[in-house]
Amino acid sequence: TNQLLNPSIMKQAVEEAVQQPIQQPIQQPVEQLVSVPSRPAKRRRQCRFPGCVKTIKSQGHCQRHGARAKRCKVMECDKQAQGTHDGMCKRHWNESQCPETVRQITDIPPQP
Repeated sequence: TNQLLNPSIMKQAVEEAVQQPIQQPIQQPVEQLVSVPSRPAKRRRQCRFPGCVKTIKSQGHCQRHGARAKRCKVMECDKQAQGTHDGMCKRHWNESQCPETVRQITDIPPQP
């Protein structure tokens, strides 16, 4: 390790490195270097309305041409149901998942 710190040896190593020919980078397309499996793009379904190219939302139509948003399954709630919330809006789904937390929040009296 003492030889690596010796200035004359360091100077000689630098001179040898400078005299080495520079290697050229590989001139191949990325596709040849890395094989990436290609899969077909998922095709989005289009609205059935003549001339409309928008993606469908429900019942084969986009929102503009008649798709109806699903409503929360709780009686008298007119909010939109979320796809991952078992047919309920966020509020009712949260209440069904952790009712004690909701009660604690609603039991707090309003501040005067």
